[in-house]
Amino acid sequence: MIHRLAWAVCWLLPALNLAARLDVSRPRVKHPDAPVAKRRGVSRIPRLDIVRTSSVWEAETWFSKWDDGAEFGLVVACVPTKEPAFLPERVTSLAISRERQVLIFDLRPFFRPIPQPLPGIISNFLQDKHRLFFGLGLLQGAARLAFEFDCVIRCVDLSLRKWTQLKLGGGLPAIAKRHLRIAYDPEELVKKRHSLLPGRTWLQWALADHFSRTHGPPSANWTVTMVEMYGVGPVHLKVPYVTHDWTEARREWLQILHTREEARQRGGEARKQRSEEARKQRSEEARKQRSEEAR
Repeated sequence: MIHRLAWAVCWLLPALNLAARLDVSRPRVKHPDAPVAKRRGVSRIPRLDIVRTSSVWEAETWFSKWDDGAEFGLVVACVPTKEPAFLPERVTSLAISRERQVLIFDLRPFFRPIPQPLPGIISNFLQDKHRLFFGLGLLQGAARLAFEFDCVIRCVDLSLRKWTQLKLGGGLPAIAKRHLRIAYDPEELVKKRHSLLPGRTWLQWALADHFSRTHGPPSANWTVTMVEMYGVGPVHLKVPYVTHDWTEARREWLQILHTREEARQRGGEARKQRSEEARKQRSEEARKQRSEEAR
């Protein structure tokens, strides 16, 4: 009787479609870029419209969306090159983002043994004084663009100057979760063989946009200066026939180095003096102790 009842139940399950109701079917697999339901107030990066190209004309089409001055996220990707004719490390791509639009422009087709300026359309867009680029650690990338491509951009490195409410620490995943309530897991994306560049670039813009709307626009004195670029820039990559004058920046940077060296020397002399005073004090205490023991 029991066997017949079990057989009847197994026979009726497909007919009554109870498998789906009991959730015994295989779970659905969502695309990693698809929006997901928020869990505890945290969501994933939204679906992005990504354009990957090395075509100047495609880049111009993307730029035409933003004719007016605007704020953008920017990541300058730089990796070592294997070609012996090239310098050991070059900028390989530029990732620019605004809203949900991301452009990844491949610079490798433009490599030359001697650094050359960027194509005019790219250079004009980046150097437009009405545009402002944001990024964490962007100073290094801005210096690379300046010395490798003679392209000086107007940008803000959020790791140097920022809104006081922006709390750094823990890397980009922690910052995104803390301020944007967005879960960004680079390790998961790497395991799934997804590129980190689009999401990383979008987060730079999202952070700047969030704080601009909630805490006011960025201050004018936050922008990276040519002196700062000269201080970290690979001067050996300098493009021949540059259009930007680095004389004043070099002079100010050398003055900064001179001031730092003087401060270091003063600090060394002060430490030496304190050490000498401590040695004399120990010697005096030892002498007094020996004198008391002799009595």
